[in-house]
Parts: sequence; C-alpha cells; structure tokens
Amino acid sequence: MSSRDLFEDATPEEGASGETTVDAWDGPLPHGLTQEQVRGLVAAMPAIVDALRPAWEAQSELARRAARAIAPALVQFGRAARLAAESVSPLVEYVAHVERARPENWRSVWDYPRLAQLAREGYPIMWVPDSATLGQMLDAPPAQRTQVLIDNASRVLQHADDVLSQVTHGDLVAYADVMRQAVRCVQTAPAPAQALSLQVATVAGIEAVNARGVGDLYRYLEDLADITDARQVERLATALSVLCLQRALTRWNPGDSVPSTPNRHNVSHAVDPQQYSPANAIWSVLLAVSVLRQLQEERRQFAAQTDSG
Repeated sequence: MSSRDLFEDATPEEGASGETTVDAWDGPLPHGLTQEQVRGLVAAMPAIVDALRPAWEAQSELARRAARAIAPALVQFGRAARLAAESVSPLVEYVAHVERARPENWRSVWDYPRLAQLAREGYPIMWVPDSATLGQMLDAPPAQRTQVLIDNASRVLQHADDVLSQVTHGDLVAYADVMRQAVRCVQTAPAPAQALSLQVATVAGIEAVNARGVGDLYRYLEDLADITDARQVERLATALSVLCLQRALTRWNPGDSVPSTPNRHNVSHAVDPQQYSPANAIWSVLLAVSVLRQLQEERRQFAAQTDSG
C-alpha cells in the first residue's frame, strides 16, 4: 500500500449518537478481523490524533488528512488492518517527524516514497530545487530528470542563490559565500563550479553526520538502507539531505569508466571532460546548497532549544 493510498480522504460514517460505528463501514471486514478488533482500532483513533497534533498544529495539510484517513485505511486495507492498534503509533510518529522536517520546497509535494527514491538516485530534495522543479522531476521518467534541471536552469539557480541567503550561522557563512560564486559561474564556467560544489557538499555532509572523514561518511550512507528506520527518525531531515550524496561519492579508480553523473572521486583524481557538463554542474551546486541549508536549520533549532532551556 502506497503512502498516497494511506492518506486518501475517507471518513467513517457516524451513528445516531454522533460516535463512529463499526457497522457503518462499507464492504466486508478484512480477512481475519473480528468486529471487536475493528471497534478497538476505531477506539484508538483519539490517541492517534493526539500523536499527530504536533504536526497538525503546524497547519500541514497532510497531517490533517492523515488524522482523518488513518482509521478507514486501517480498516479497509487488509495488511494495515491486521496491525494491532498500538502498532500504528510508529507510523504516526514518522508522519509527524516528516511534517516537522518539511522544507519550503515541499510546498505541493506529498509523496514521501517518491521523494526518498529521488534522493537515492542522487538528486537533492531538501530545500532545493524549487517546488515547481521538484514536482516536475518527480513526475518525469528517471532518464529525463536531469533534463528537467537543464530546462529550468535559470529558475533553479536563482532559487539556489536565494536559499544560500538563508545560511547565516557563523561557521557556515564562508561555505555560503563560496557557493554563491559557484552558482554565479555555473552557466559560464561549469567545470570549476562543479568541482567546488562537490567539495563543499562532501565537507558539509561530513559535518552533518559527525563523520570523521569521507570514508566514514560513505559508510554512514551505506548503512542508510531504510529511511523509515526508527534510528533515523530523530534526524530524518538530515538523513534525507545527505542521502542524495551517496551516488556522488561512489568510489571511482583510474581505469574505471567515467561516470556520467557528478562524482567526487573522479573530479578529485582525474580530469575527464566527460565528467564535466552544465547539467552536472547544476546538479552538484544543488547537492551542496541542500546540505548547507539543512545544517543551517539544525543550527537554528539547536539555538532555539538552548534559548528555551
């Protein structure tokens, strides 16, 4: 069952007393589920709604829809319906964490699985690219996604420059200043912009996950097998921001075929014209801007917690 199915609008009918009634459900009960079990799931909904309240208070459309939709989804879809009521809480917690991590460029994007898949393909999804371009990339066939960046290059780069203006924390300002130079020379000098951006993305990624170096960062990314794993939920936004670096950090050795997508090892150890291109330069810039902006967000949240404590 996809996340889109799970969060489809659907509400159970109400009985004469105004309370949700099991008998109001259309269709047969899911295989193996008794009336008593269904009543238990429906009765658990107030606790589920309370668990969603932090995200709900953020006025997230998805959180509001989830609060209304999880109960009927559980009852009407066999796999979810067989879960005990308490097993719903990890899903609710995950939804709440995703919603709290929601960056500005997700304004019209709700499909979490496709977002994670885009990141696994090596494309940044946090903070950049802009919402319209991100939506087009999600809808495009995989082989056409880079072309979407090229077709929207002016808008994408202007948005990236705007996002860099939000990076103001003391230890990140120097990175932002350097990346502004990269953004402004992408279309006239893509090779140096690409090389610089991949270096900044790598250094920022190392800092984001508290790694000891490139090898440690690479191992972290290899272990990031399941983005919904409970161990990743607390720093979900950071995990999503660095997930896109895995492809760019794929190991390359002299004699290997030249990667067609941004590759930090190739840029560091060779000068292959096939590696440098306007598309790879834009892609590399976005990798760096995404991780930098997420670092800024973590600094902001830490400062807010310190001040409130």
